[in-house]
Amino acid sequence: MATIIQLENGRIPEATPESVGISSRCILNYLDRVEAENVKLHAFQIVRKGKLIADAVGAPYTHDSFHRIYSAAKGIVATAVLLTIQDGHYSFDDKVVQFFPKEWIPEDLDPRWERLTLYHLLTMTAGHARDTMFTMLVGKSPCWVRTFFEVKPEYEPGTHFVYDMGAQYVMNELVRIAVGKDLGEYMNERIFEPMGIKAQWRYTPIEGNFWSSSLQLQPEGLTKLSLLYLQEGEWDGKQLVDRELMRYAMRQHVPSESAFPELAGREDVAGYCLHMWRNSFGGLRYAGGQGQIGVIVPEYDMVYSTLAAEDRPNPLIDIFYEEILRRCSERPLPEDPECYAELKARLEGFGLGPRGVKPEGGRISELSGCTFSFDENESGQKNIRFDFLKDRVVITTGSAKGIKQHLCGYNGEWLDSTGYLLVDKEDGEIVDLDKIFFYDDKQTCITGGWLDDSTFIFKLRGPAMLCDYTYTCRFGDDTVDIELASTCHADPAKRMGEAAKNKTSVLHGKK
Repeated sequence: MATIIQLENGRIPEATPESVGISSRCILNYLDRVEAENVKLHAFQIVRKGKLIADAVGAPYTHDSFHRIYSAAKGIVATAVLLTIQDGHYSFDDKVVQFFPKEWIPEDLDPRWERLTLYHLLTMTAGHARDTMFTMLVGKSPCWVRTFFEVKPEYEPGTHFVYDMGAQYVMNELVRIAVGKDLGEYMNERIFEPMGIKAQWRYTPIEGNFWSSSLQLQPEGLTKLSLLYLQEGEWDGKQLVDRELMRYAMRQHVPSESAFPELAGREDVAGYCLHMWRNSFGGLRYAGGQGQIGVIVPEYDMVYSTLAAEDRPNPLIDIFYEEILRRCSERPLPEDPECYAELKARLEGFGLGPRGVKPEGGRISELSGCTFSFDENESGQKNIRFDFLKDRVVITTGSAKGIKQHLCGYNGEWLDSTGYLLVDKEDGEIVDLDKIFFYDDKQTCITGGWLDDSTFIFKLRGPAMLCDYTYTCRFGDDTVDIELASTCHADPAKRMGEAAKNKTSVLHGKK
């Protein structure tokens, strides 16, 4: 049985890792691995035995920043469906076609769809052979539910697992039909507000229906939602979701190898619950693209959540398991004040700026105020000037579109700016995969420092961006080479030359 958290002034109580059987050194090792492997982690929290033992949000993000969670929202959709079952609107075995308006159902409906149940949708065993989400986006019908049913099943419902994002949109509408409000509003009323979770979402562009993949939470949101499962539906003395339904949801319901046969032995083939994934080491998790995860491990009475922009599969799960989970003790460890103080400093200083840089450089006086003219380039960049001041750098660029000035902070301090730098990119041009909604696309911020006497590195990102740009400026006697690396999915740096094949481009400048 999990420890039921006793909130203190509405917050999860904090404790040292040692008090709940984890060494502070293990969490420091976790941070070392994240840094050494260049994992693009934005925030993480660890709760064990009812205590928050690690909490870090990388500047410029804060605890009040919203962040995309992508497919981690599927666990939220499942929770909403459980509530409709709890309230008697549906059962797991209900045939779902009967609930939709006639015009949402194709005239040539495949007879197998008549046997599709809510349980099949929750377990990704509807019968499709492929994901229908992208067909919905470009389908011949503006009705996404109709498009889902227009794609013929290749398997009998309940017999074959396929990761099908379209299933969640069918369930979104089943919730709305049952309760008379969209899933976001329903979850706000039943779960988010009672748990003190702030959420944002958008609606589908044509129908205006709830768009679950657009859900955004603040850093503690996934932690709390994971704790709701760990505590079997209980929160702050109230049973928000039926305990037996939560226990049922956390079981492995189907194997998942059929969806990812090439990934045998990895987290993606450990099994599937109700719109959530099983962990190979036990428990289950919310799982969203680019590292949005909420890991629930009942055996260890633990929850671990991350927000990130990491395209590699599962490094944040692997590092957590190897450095923390498998090193847990059931009983408290001796306190280690020195190590804990080091951990607190690392957590409080966690940031997304360049690593290993300092505000001082041996050539500041020589280079400050110099203008470097660029060789001809595809993006129309003409020149750049650096003014290295005591507490900031003023970066002035000239291009075919005019002159721009940006401010860059030192020591991990992000100074506000407007627009982008050294790329042929219209302000506000952020693709969906890189976008955090409801922020000003044009707002950016910059921080940087000296790697050595001749190398100045700075990063640019913004509240509306999951990705960032890294500028490495290498100064010669009277030259500068500026390498721009981007983590963005639609990389505007590609417009600057052949080097962008690796999301990198180089500008050459001379005094």
